[in-house]
Amino acid sequence: MLKALSAVYPVNFMPTGGVSLNNVDDYLSISSVLACGGTWMVPTKLMDEGKWDELGAW
Repeated sequence: MLKALSAVYPVNFMPTGGVSLNNVDDYLSISSVLACGGTWMVPTKLMDEGKWDELGAW
């Protein structure tokens, strides 16, 4: 879907929903995708406990 959108709209994307370890490389291979995000990228426990300094170092 992003490939189709990027062909029509000259904008950059940062997908977050539906991104997983299995498909993040596919998203990043699209030239208009600057970055990807998702909660699976960091330990949930650190997020839940608000340990932002540890997350930054992770």
